[in-house]
Amino acid sequence: DGARLRVTAEGQTKEFATERQVSFRGSIIEGGLLQVQCEASDFTRIEFGPIDVPQDKRIEVTADVEGDRLRASSAEYAHDNVTYILDRTQPVISELGFRKLDPPAAPPPGSQNETIIRIRCRADDGAGSGINKVELVPGFDIIRNTRLDDSERRPTITATRQSDGYYAADYIIKGELPSDLLLVEAVATDNVGYVSASAQASLPLPRQAIGGERPTFGKGVEKDAAAKALEKLAPPKKAP
Repeated sequence: DGARLRVTAEGQTKEFATERQVSFRGSIIEGGLLQVQCEASDFTRIEFGPIDVPQDKRIEVTADVEGDRLRASSAEYAHDNVTYILDRTQPVISELGFRKLDPPAAPPPGSQNETIIRIRCRADDGAGSGINKVELVPGFDIIRNTRLDDSERRPTITATRQSDGYYAADYIIKGELPSDLLLVEAVATDNVGYVSASAQASLPLPRQAIGGERPTFGKGVEKDAAAKALEKLAPPKKAP
């Protein structure tokens, strides 16, 4: 009895008098206008002026019922608020990197060796809707053009958010490495479907064979740096 409904958003206030209990619910943001619909028949629509949203923004809409004769039992229902998240920008991937982990135990005789790579990155959506997922695409640069071609891509791995804010996943490679350069692409998707630009990083993984030699592509066998250094330290052979 004798109550007033006050609705506030972004510094704009709308106030209405009412003679009975009312409740409101946020409706839509359309054409730059915030519209709030009320279940009471005193009014059916509240319009606020245009709100400029050039980038991610969160708008809090608050409704308060005020009056000198509010019943104590109704006090807990006299205030409510809702937050609108206006997402305008793509998320961003940063600090993409990885490291080779030590295997947990020696493989059983006759089984394939495993190489475990821990991939980590950051994903940020600013004041937007938040990160929904981070996907990692690993692959080896067999063609040697410093990018992942379709034939080189491995299945996508979904990273898990860590306690330190990073997203991480392990990539397990069984058997011999197909190349000595691992490439990884990372993409983040936020909760409204915006997708980040792809980030890429590389990790050299030397493949050493027995005897200090490693195979090359189209060049036979090449000795590694350690084997070459040992040859230089060896005394020169005497002529027969």
